[in-house]
Amino acid sequence: PIPIVDDNLELFSDEISEPNSTDIPETTNIPEIDTPVSTETPEATEEPSSTNEPTATEEPTTTPLPEHYTNDLLYYQMWHHNAMRDYVYRENDITGKGVKVGVIDTGIMRDWEDFEDVDIQDGINVCALLDNNEERLHIMGDAHPHGTGIIGNIAAKINNEKGIAGIVDECTVIPYKVEDTACSDFANTCAGILKALQLAYEDGCDVVNISMGSDPDLTESQIQMFNTVVDSVTSNGMIIVAAAGNEGEVDKYGDLANANIYPASCKNVIGVGAVEPDCEPLHLIVDDATGLYGEIGNPQHFQVYGEINTYTFDMINDLERNQYKKCDFSTANDSVFISAPGKEIRTYAYGWEGVAPYISHMGTSEATPMVAAAAIGVKQMRPYIDTDMFKEILKETAIDIDGEGYDVNTGYGMIDFEGIYNYVSALPETAPEKTIGNGLHALLNAGYIPILAHVERYRSLHGRIPAIQAFWHDGVVLQADTQSLFRGFGLLVQRQCRKLLSLGLIDLFSSDAHNCTSRPPEMLTCFNYISKKYGADYAATLCCNNAIRLLHGEAVRKDFS
Repeated sequence: PIPIVDDNLELFSDEISEPNSTDIPETTNIPEIDTPVSTETPEATEEPSSTNEPTATEEPTTTPLPEHYTNDLLYYQMWHHNAMRDYVYRENDITGKGVKVGVIDTGIMRDWEDFEDVDIQDGINVCALLDNNEERLHIMGDAHPHGTGIIGNIAAKINNEKGIAGIVDECTVIPYKVEDTACSDFANTCAGILKALQLAYEDGCDVVNISMGSDPDLTESQIQMFNTVVDSVTSNGMIIVAAAGNEGEVDKYGDLANANIYPASCKNVIGVGAVEPDCEPLHLIVDDATGLYGEIGNPQHFQVYGEINTYTFDMINDLERNQYKKCDFSTANDSVFISAPGKEIRTYAYGWEGVAPYISHMGTSEATPMVAAAAIGVKQMRPYIDTDMFKEILKETAIDIDGEGYDVNTGYGMIDFEGIYNYVSALPETAPEKTIGNGLHALLNAGYIPILAHVERYRSLHGRIPAIQAFWHDGVVLQADTQSLFRGFGLLVQRQCRKLLSLGLIDLFSSDAHNCTSRPPEMLTCFNYISKKYGADYAATLCCNNAIRLLHGEAVRKDFS
């Protein structure tokens, strides 16, 4: 059961301090992780005359639309869709239908045109809840509006001939407002995030997006509270995705650069960094009345709000698949598990008078909803997938862009929706531990001792360590192949095999040799590896003694019972 959050929130009463982002008003105590192009409010301007309206740029799409395009007005500038290939979801009817996503953020502006026909629930003002302020419980307005843009990145209506396009526009969105300057200072601390997580759990959210985080100086008790709550709410399969932070520039943040923040640094949270194309962007100007853009140098200069940058689909198509880099601002530490596009992201403007309704944002805030959208699609396809399994899917499918394997700059690389879709499509529709477990338990109940052969190679069990532990404790003998220790069946199988070995969940190793050349037994190599890492006695148990015991009908766990 989830811990009683309310009894522990006083831990955050001393957290009331200046936020770690200069983009947030001083009265805000939960820092947002987002850096808009500009925080200055431009002077209001008159509506442009018809002669000032853009011509060629006003209709960026053609009939028929280019491959993978939607008819959304600014889709041609939303480079991240092409970089991540998230159109694979849309083209295979992965829309998020039936999946609930909780968005813990600054609130929502519901009247945005791209939210028409999107299933957005009432949500709750968590700050007001903590203050016992019933009058403000359902006041969800978004002062920045940061949360509005995050929800738009996930679920803005697609193919409505307006604005931008989200990724999974048929999911159910539940907003949790954790920033409200009309509430107490305490209500605006990380206590709000923890309370919102409890509410999301109770509301049955499948995925939670948190594009914000703590200050870097939490106490050990506060960190423990974060981990306790996260571990509890993810126990039912909920996937939490959180921004790693925007403090990646040492010359700007000094000793606080690249510090860990929470909840992104929790073990059972997917921490997200930000990447951008490794090429020069296209420079644009924007008409502040229409939100439409034109290339700089175009004789039709409109009424200019400011210069912004973007990348066209053609520019992205010309890049190598791994031709991306960490954004300078993106925090680099061990909380970064995966990265996603986080610069020059088109989304809802901040609501300033005279500013175009769409603007360019950057931050790990913007990258996080991309990963949340991926998780929403995964939950639609295979509802049983939990945090551990989603991590394995991300590891296996990510585009490695900063050295081989994991690194603190970009985690396992940039998210790839096409790879995720193909991987998850190959998984069984029913939770594997139920399907496999039913057969194993039928054998156990009949008096047999079942042997689950090459347990490490079941793709559907990757990331399902608790299920494998349950098989082992129930008396199932778990066998692994010698080649699996040495990438004979790929990196993912090797990781799973070595993880199971380290946890003592493999009862015996045997060969799946097909010959003595291209697929040899490798028994001695396996024995030497285990002997060096865990001792000769343990190697003898797994490579020799337990196999002999099986042949004689004896218990295989005699040596460590």
